[in-house]
Amino acid sequence: MKRLLLAACAAASIGLVGGCATHSPYGSFLTAEAPASLDGIASDAVRKLAATWKPAKTRLAIQHASADPFGVAFVGALRTQGYSVLEFTPPGKAQPAAAAASDAAPATDMAGEAVPVSYVLDRAGDFYRLKLTAGREVLSRAYVVNAGQFAPAGAWSLLRQE
Repeated sequence: MKRLLLAACAAASIGLVGGCATHSPYGSFLTAEAPASLDGIASDAVRKLAATWKPAKTRLAIQHASADPFGVAFVGALRTQGYSVLEFTPPGKAQPAAAAASDAAPATDMAGEAVPVSYVLDRAGDFYRLKLTAGREVLSRAYVVNAGQFAPAGAWSLLRQE
């Protein structure tokens, strides 16, 4: 009986840990309206991505809903820079069909798979932090509000996941 109880507790613990590891929250976690336009952070993130993932040659796939103000600015900046962006579609919902008269090249014309992209934007005191995951790279940078605009509070940090 003790072995059965121990096995059940171990299985429950593994299930809880695995559940936490696979359902990490992504998106913007700013609870109040940002004190400045998020376009500056979005443009900075796109410039950093362009150093590794070349625009017009890279298709990016957003891995979570991006309807928050930062997500809208980020996806817009990606497209303006020349990226092909596949927006997140919740499981069970079909992708809308592209218009026949679209000038965009079909996704099949681009070589390779889409690079998975996700972000977390949050705040700690006077600092705002963007954590951007693209492929196997995790980029992070802190920002502060200066003269009504977001300004970097340091350099980008980079972690390559193996």
